[in-house]
Amino acid sequence: MTGTDQHGLRLRRILVGLDASRESLEALEAAARVAARLQAELTGLFVEDEDLLNLAGLPFAREIALTGDGGRTLNPETVEKDLRQQAAQARRALEDTAKRRSLRWSFRVTRGRAGSELVAAAGDADLVAVGKAVRPLTRRARLGTTARAVTAGTTAAVLLAGGPEVLTHTGRVMTSYDGSGCAKRALALAVRMAHNDGGELSVFLLPGGRPPGVLQQEVVAQSAEQGLDLQFRAVDPAHLPAAIHTEQGGLLVLGADCLPADTDALAGLVEAANCPVLLIRSG
Repeated sequence: MTGTDQHGLRLRRILVGLDASRESLEALEAAARVAARLQAELTGLFVEDEDLLNLAGLPFAREIALTGDGGRTLNPETVEKDLRQQAAQARRALEDTAKRRSLRWSFRVTRGRAGSELVAAAGDADLVAVGKAVRPLTRRARLGTTARAVTAGTTAAVLLAGGPEVLTHTGRVMTSYDGSGCAKRALALAVRMAHNDGGELSVFLLPGGRPPGVLQQEVVAQSAEQGLDLQFRAVDPAHLPAAIHTEQGGLLVLGADCLPADTDALAGLVEAANCPVLLIRSG
């Protein structure tokens, strides 16, 4: 088996943005599951935050704890040490995850802004995996600055994972389908992923100008050889985020070109999912 489906989508090299957050580790785990299904290679990238290092050089810089337990004075040496420790932890997490799934892996460290560095590195990747951000006070998952930069700035597929409401992993794969070319590409990958991980596929049918029955027949025809357990749900496009939020799946595969061009609308759709979201692009 190779990393290419019948629509020419290749996912052989997966770049994972790693830092010290739980969301980044969840992105790593989600990327590893995808890599195991497609026999892809993982590359971890840890970005030393240049803004934080510049801030640490200012005489008044101080780190304040959200718990109100005081803080500490920031200085370049302390921040450099912390970043080295975080990079070492990220490397160990990548190594452990890759070895557990018998995956090829590599790791590197760079300095800059996370979004810009990941976009720059994405030129050598077929898929970029990053964590959703979480608002510290409300604990609500959102599409953060780095995730937005990667989603908007690269032509590679993007895997977004993490958040306080993420459910225990199941093998069920989900996708939406309206009969368009980008939906067919997403469906092809979703079928393949489901075949390699339990055989369950849930499809949100977005009728538009086409009857749900016609769309369902197309999905059945495209997945006929895989022997999948198919589930269908006709959904008005405006209600898709709510439908996604209530579905208990392990992975949501969507064609990025089928989604709203408005960044906030796209963010709302991704944030609604209680599982990793894989956005694929047209070739």
